[in-house]
Amino acid sequence: MTLALSDIGSSSTMAFYGLDGTIQLSVPVPRGLTPAALNAIVEPPINLRSGIITVTQDERQIAKVNLPTTDQAPIVIPLAGTQVINDSATVLLRAHLVPQEGFCVYPWSPLRLINGTVGYTGVEQPPTTVAHFLPPVLRKLTIFVPESPSAAESDTAIRVATSAAAHYGKQNPAIDVVPLKEGQAGPPTPPSPQERQIVVKEGPDNGLSLQGATGVPWLLISGPLGPSNASDTALLFSELSGLALASKAVVTSLQSGIQLPGDTTTLRELGQPVVNSTGLQPRVVIGLDQTRFGRSIHSVRVHLRGPTLRRRPR
Repeated sequence: MTLALSDIGSSSTMAFYGLDGTIQLSVPVPRGLTPAALNAIVEPPINLRSGIITVTQDERQIAKVNLPTTDQAPIVIPLAGTQVINDSATVLLRAHLVPQEGFCVYPWSPLRLINGTVGYTGVEQPPTTVAHFLPPVLRKLTIFVPESPSAAESDTAIRVATSAAAHYGKQNPAIDVVPLKEGQAGPPTPPSPQERQIVVKEGPDNGLSLQGATGVPWLLISGPLGPSNASDTALLFSELSGLALASKAVVTSLQSGIQLPGDTTTLRELGQPVVNSTGLQPRVVIGLDQTRFGRSIHSVRVHLRGPTLRRRPR
């Protein structure tokens, strides 16, 4: 299976500035799959003679690949052997560039890897517990409600939709709310890969429970709903969801896990990777996504902290 970087919440273009540019890449890994390779198209900088890209994880080298010097040449960077933690693999890509003799690389002409995709090996496993219902990569979420939903059912569906949008952020999955036909207990058709289905319906079966005998199950959110049911939704999108290691879960009290940044925050809190550049005129790129803030932002200022090293004139 191959997924575009844009489908997993990352930029499809990676730019390496200077002679030794680094980019931290976090790859979500669905259960049953293993990251195999990072594929991209190379746009080399001007005056490039040769280059090497290395992949490391916790100071352990994963791969070392020669960089093509031809424009628009494909490159395959192995990721086999990468350790997966909490359904995610994080690696550090470092590009070491050697310019042609007597020339240098320019800050306005970085090395770019475009149209990036990640190839996986294995077979994706369907969820068997509430903890594993939401996959690390989600393309579409369909929320089913009765044809004439109650106020509590409507509020719960809206809460699930907004929580999913905040949880998946830049993956930007499609989220649809669909009415169930009269007498229909569950979704009429099973979901496709990287899709999930949730049924919101008041009833005696209190809590969250997986339903469906074959394939990928759907999730039933039931019970009295209303304010007393908010904890079930909070569990689904919180870090505590990993404790729900059964096909059914009921929560008595839990606050919503969605916490948006304040007026002052750090790049790490915004989900930004480590940025690094070495060169005569080092340059890094910082991306700002308003979905991370959950509101409109403007007049952004970036504060840099740390020592600088200046060479003394000879």
